[in-house]
Amino acid sequence: MDDLLLVVFWIELLCVLVSADICFDRSGFHTNGTYDLNRRLMLSSLPSHVTANDGFYTTSTGQDPNRAYGLGMCAPGSDARSCSDCIISSSARLLGNCTNEMEGIDWRMHRTLCLVRYSNRRFYGSLGMEVIRSENYTRDFQDNMTDLDNKWEALMIGLIDQASTLYYAAGTRKLDSSISHVYGVVQCSRDLSLENCTHCLQQDVIEYRSCCRGRQGVISRPSCFIRWEVYPFLDLFDPPLETGTVVAIVVALVVVIALGFALWRWRKAYKASTTDSNDGFYTTSTGQDPNRAYGLDRGHRLEDGQDTLSCSLLEPLVYGSLGIEILRSENYTRDVQANMTDLEITWEALMIGLIDQASSLYYSAGTRKLESSISHVYSVVQCSKDVSIENCTHCLQQNVIEYRSCCRGRQGGIISRPSCFTRWEVYPFLDLFDNIAPEKMVKDIYRNYCGDCRCSRCIAALGFSLWERRKH
Repeated sequence: MDDLLLVVFWIELLCVLVSADICFDRSGFHTNGTYDLNRRLMLSSLPSHVTANDGFYTTSTGQDPNRAYGLGMCAPGSDARSCSDCIISSSARLLGNCTNEMEGIDWRMHRTLCLVRYSNRRFYGSLGMEVIRSENYTRDFQDNMTDLDNKWEALMIGLIDQASTLYYAAGTRKLDSSISHVYGVVQCSRDLSLENCTHCLQQDVIEYRSCCRGRQGVISRPSCFIRWEVYPFLDLFDPPLETGTVVAIVVALVVVIALGFALWRWRKAYKASTTDSNDGFYTTSTGQDPNRAYGLDRGHRLEDGQDTLSCSLLEPLVYGSLGIEILRSENYTRDVQANMTDLEITWEALMIGLIDQASSLYYSAGTRKLESSISHVYSVVQCSKDVSIENCTHCLQQNVIEYRSCCRGRQGGIISRPSCFTRWEVYPFLDLFDNIAPEKMVKDIYRNYCGDCRCSRCIAALGFSLWERRKH
């Protein structure tokens, strides 16, 4: 029982413990300066680019000497949602911790394993061997130590051999002296040569022998990462589902897909009857020069026909021009009653995700829970659809910078410009948040409700979960 409680305790602390970030000064930079803006623009683009490029992407933003180089990577086999969330969380942590350092690195486990790295120098292909983290964070293993060391070495030999061709490997090996297993994950940054990948992981094995024998832990360097435990710490270690469970899920999927298709047909027909043919955006002009009046109207329309966000311009204008002057910068509620560092990191992570979505849709809304309280941060961002995608992203990034000077630590606020709009609160201030529910994974509902999956409520719970995810 004591061992079980210990495992549960460490799982609860997983998000805090299993992250290794380091900030390098390298002379520093001015907050909100050119390099800082390039860094933020680059990091905000990583989630979508990494998921669209097989889990690995390198990029740069800006011009020398303020160019920001970046790299994002997820473990092979990661689903797009887990990968994107991990990259967003890692980027937000770097922005929160490395406020004016020229280089930062973060290996993170957030449902999957990911790496985010930025620098003012081109680092692609270079082997980074300095130890970022060498840590054993659980007590000595209570079994035959010789058996543990032998199985750990055998597991690592196999994983490093696999990683020498794939840059990544995960596996498990059973101990002879108990019913326990050793679980391990190794990964290299995919900009390395395979020879350097093998060399880096071998050095981690050497480091283990001096720091961590008989313990569970993490060793990370800029170019490679290993972690080992005596419990399955990532989703990829989940045991295969039994036949009865698979049948129940298949039945639930068929039912839900049919219901979902019918619901989609109904929603599409309903929207067609309540939304005009211009999809919430229209430009026009009336009269002749020099007395011509130009107009633009944009909005985000709910299904009941009521605009949640709208803007009308009834003045001479050039469609497509970027209006960046601030129309409104206001915080109108009291200080939030939560850990300020948590608030900043959560706010930054939410904005990175929303701006990334708005870079293709001109609009996004979402919510993110604070770690230090039961509260959530809710936010909406929108751009005028006559501006380019690049100008939309730039405008919303300027709102992020304005937030830091006007509104830090406040429960809510609005920043608006002619070309873009941002609002955030700690309550769901628009009806559209009714459809943005905390994520429920199918396997979580299976574990919480189903057991051996021989009950009708399991199928209902699985169906409801999949229907909720299909809506979004």
